[in-house]
Amino acid sequence: MDTLQIDQCEICIVGAGIAGLNAIFAASQYLGRNDRVVLVDRRTRVGGMWTDTYDYVRLHQPYQLFTAGNIKWTLGKERSYLATKPEILDHLRHCLNVISKRVEVDERFGWNYVSHEETGSLVRVTLQAPDGQTRVITAKRLIKAFGFQVEPNPPLTVSSARVKSATPNDMPRIVFTPSGLTGEVDTGTTVLAAARQLGVDLDSVCGGRGICGRCQVEPSTGSFAKWAITSEATALSDWSSMEVDYEAKGNARRPLREGRRLGCAAAVRADAVIAVPSESQVHKQVVRKSVDLSGLVIDPQFRLFNVDVPKAVLGNSESVTELIGEAIVRTHGVAVRTWSTPDGFTIVWLVLAP
Repeated sequence: MDTLQIDQCEICIVGAGIAGLNAIFAASQYLGRNDRVVLVDRRTRVGGMWTDTYDYVRLHQPYQLFTAGNIKWTLGKERSYLATKPEILDHLRHCLNVISKRVEVDERFGWNYVSHEETGSLVRVTLQAPDGQTRVITAKRLIKAFGFQVEPNPPLTVSSARVKSATPNDMPRIVFTPSGLTGEVDTGTTVLAAARQLGVDLDSVCGGRGICGRCQVEPSTGSFAKWAITSEATALSDWSSMEVDYEAKGNARRPLREGRRLGCAAAVRADAVIAVPSESQVHKQVVRKSVDLSGLVIDPQFRLFNVDVPKAVLGNSESVTELIGEAIVRTHGVAVRTWSTPDGFTIVWLVLAP
């Protein structure tokens, strides 16, 4: 006699990751509020592979596209934001809560799928409970959404305190004007190094030692809709000793003007918009107000001649070629040479320079 405890449901879904949640979402569109769905996962919470992945892994797509059905995120970040592992797990929990208001969801986390057998119009699903006991569920539908069940290896131990993991969200964005060149750089990168990294035209001949003063830049503050960036006064590091020494020496040729910083000394700490003055650019614009072409001789190999050719008259034996040649001689006074090709049909003429 079968002494196993048998539960019944409309649908049994194995796997509580994004695939399983989308399956429940789809089922909730046609099941009733009192219909029962059993959700099984060997892990202790909803989230699927996101519960196993490394803590530093982020979502590599616009986070709003990663969801169950059309359930909205509550994160409130900009579209390009890469959601973190905890944020993804919180959203998947939110999705399950929303679905649970539409259909009865029996959450069985920590349970293992063992096997299944089709019996007529039902599916008999055998599970192993967290206490090791065997349980059986009969369902009208079974959906297996557990993927390959790959468990990642433990992360490698970091052997140096100088090693860090960085994503584009952790890196400040810098915009240079007037070139408009932009990109992400590591926190602490000097403005001069960022300019060279992005191919910005910023001068320097002292090797970044704060001596020449050619790398002066002007930090801009405010919101810049064109680049979707806000640059604050704290975007660059505080005034450095290198800049203090440069100002104290009083470089007469290139004084450090008010509001400017040395690009080799100022480090990027947050999103920033940096203006590069014309005198700090290597390839400055040269405006010429006059052009002297007195020594230029114009002697083209081909010339354009406008001529009036008389209308052909019936009985006149002159060809069109001959008429054109005579018109050139008459109008422009240049010599014309004509001849016939060996086949006797094509006439070619050559206008010689006077």
